[in-house]
Amino acid sequence: IEPGLREDSFNCYCDIRTIPADKQLSLTHANVRMIHVPDRKPNAVDRHIMLDLDRFERIHRPPATIVLISG
Repeated sequence: IEPGLREDSFNCYCDIRTIPADKQLSLTHANVRMIHVPDRKPNAVDRHIMLDLDRFERIHRPPATIVLISG
């Protein structure tokens, strides 16, 4: 890790009703922020991620790095 680098957040976008309580607890203990996005509309998660990416870009100035892991 380079000096001066820090993690801003680690988020999981999902319908939390689909994740068992023990897994939610494990994610919470790992400092993963779970963001509940109801599964009612197509691409709802994608839209939420895009809004958060836009917010990150407005708050953090270069050089800033975003890592997006999607499945």
